[in-house]
This record gives sequence, structure tokens and C-alpha cells, in this order.
Amino acid sequence: MKKLFLLIIVLALFLTSCTGTNKPGNSSSSKNGVSNSNTTISNSDDKSNNNNAAENKKATTESKKTTTVIKVFLIAIDDNGKSGKKLDTGDSVVAVERVISTPETPLKGALSDLFSIKDRIYGKSGLYNTLYKSNLKVESAKIVNGAATVNLSGTFSLGGVMDIPRVKAQLIETVMQFQSVKSAKIYINGKTLDDALSLK
Repeated sequence: MKKLFLLIIVLALFLTSCTGTNKPGNSSSSKNGVSNSNTTISNSDDKSNNNNAAENKKATTESKKTTTVIKVFLIAIDDNGKSGKKLDTGDSVVAVERVISTPETPLKGALSDLFSIKDRIYGKSGLYNTLYKSNLKVESAKIVNGAATVNLSGTFSLGGVMDIPRVKAQLIETVMQFQSVKSAKIYINGKTLDDALSLK
């Protein structure tokens, strides 16, 4: 009986020592440690991705702000209204899209860009530019309650009487392209467009 009793005590001590070396708390702590570590890494990656996305969006927005798409209007000789608005000369006035550095105002930017074109024939389009020999500058261009008022200075040279309606069409259509513009008044050296052109 004594031997059996001692054997039971030894087994009880052995089982107790085994259970103590594998405490649930230790296992849980280990698991929690791994979980916390993974969570920390995941959060770090998310922040990095968010920062990169924000920087890319900012760069794209700034890029968009540096340029503006505008239209200038040129002449399709003898087109008879096929490619654009028909003129009394039998020509058409045709819009051409161009990308320019964002100006103070799109209206002023569009006119300044039109005056910068010094080719008689625009690229391979075959479109005629009546203003190619002119030297015009935009002094002011504003829109108030839908009415655009443009003041130009400088000189212009025409190729003949037929160029008068062509010049008017190029200038007026370039101004009228903007949705906010309902009417346009253009002055050259203080004279109305009609008066300035009648001197030529």
C-alpha cells in the first residue's frame, strides 16, 4: 500500500510539473505577439500606399493646372461651309484646338495664342491665317454679364478686301468660343473692329 501511495504521489508531481511548463498564458502571449507584429506591418504599408496615392494625385492636379486647351479660328478657303461656319466669301471659319500655358484669363490667352501664329498656312491643315503678318497685342480682355470687351493694340496687314471678313471671323469666333460670352466688342488702337478694318 505504501508503495502504491508513493507511486501516486510521484505521478501527481510529474503531471503538475509538465502542466506548468506549457502555460496557456505563454501560448496566448506568443500568439498575440505575432498578431500585433503583423498588424503593425500592415498599418505601416497602408500609410505608405496612402501617401504615395496622395502625392500622385497632387502631381496630376498640378500638371493639369499648368496647361489649358483653347481654340483658335482659321480660314478654310473656298470651303463653302463644309468644315465650319460659312462666310460671305465662300470660305469657312474653322476651330483648331491648341494647348497653352494656363493664362491669367482663357480669353486673353486664346487671342494671344492666335496672334503668335506667324504661318500663312497652318501646318498641314491647309487652313489660312489672315493675321500671319499682323503684329497685335492684347491690352485687356474681360467678360462682364456675358459681354466680352477686348482691347487690342498694334498693326495688322491684309492680303486684300476678301481678308476683311476673314479677320473679323477669326477674331470674333475666337472670343465667342467661351460659354460665358454672349456678345463681343473688339477695339483696335481705340477704334471699333469695323472702323479699324475700314481703313485698310
